[in-house]
Amino acid sequence: MTAIDWFALLHPVLVVLFVYEVVGATIRLEILVRERRLGITKQLPAVNRAHADHGRWVTAGVVVAVMIALE
Repeated sequence: MTAIDWFALLHPVLVVLFVYEVVGATIRLEILVRERRLGITKQLPAVNRAHADHGRWVTAGVVVAVMIALE
């Protein structure tokens, strides 16, 4: 295998180790934000900010993974 082939294997590893984990945390924060907006539970306003920050990390991770996959 060439170096390009090994680099192509980095794409799925990156997605499994990074992106899936951050997606799970983002979904959990989304549930907390929704509960806060509906008045079901009392969450701190910082939950909204954390959800947005996690969303940015997911977006960046997906973009990097796609760029590696297209190499």
